[in-house]
Amino acid sequence: MTKMAQRFIFAFVVIIAAALLVNLHKPKGVVLDKPFSLFPGVHNGWQMLSESTFSENILKVLDPTDYMLRSYTKDGEGPVFLYIGYHGGDGGGIHSPKHCMPGGGWYMAMEQKTELRLNGVNVPAVITIYQKGHSRELFLYWYQVKGRAINSDYSLKIYELINSMLYARKESAFIRISVPFSENPEKAMVLAKKFASDFHPMIMEFLPD
Repeated sequence: MTKMAQRFIFAFVVIIAAALLVNLHKPKGVVLDKPFSLFPGVHNGWQMLSESTFSENILKVLDPTDYMLRSYTKDGEGPVFLYIGYHGGDGGGIHSPKHCMPGGGWYMAMEQKTELRLNGVNVPAVITIYQKGHSRELFLYWYQVKGRAINSDYSLKIYELINSMLYARKESAFIRISVPFSENPEKAMVLAKKFASDFHPMIMEFLPD
């Protein structure tokens, strides 16, 4: 038997064992430290412009425990949109933007992984640009799982599985900052990173450790 075959069999056995353990060890739901209804409309000079809600059909697909979709401005710049979808582990899981955005008619023009330094904390993140007709929008996003920031769909599933087995917890959050732009993606990037830096400590106050 080749080493590759042995690795495949080992990985298969681990996955089956993990699946059996998860089914026997149901994770419990974890509530937010504070509901998003208490998230501030004014923070670090940013002023909320609008707050949106999803239709019942979209909520059935996303199935979040709690969520927030707002736009903010500061010093005449923006709007910057903030979406946080929290999944407490007793409902649906996070839907990757790689699947949701194309379904809405957007296509990915650029993607890169990065690491942000936000108030002394290293946050792995993903930067993408999506385009739909003449509309372009820069997205900066990451996942948060039990106090850990993640920028990989694959790693998200792994840590959800680990937390489910070790702590009977499977909660996760999707944090997405987006900036529409027409000609200057670099300016949109600066604005998104500034927003992330200003709001990161506040976002962490709402999410469980």
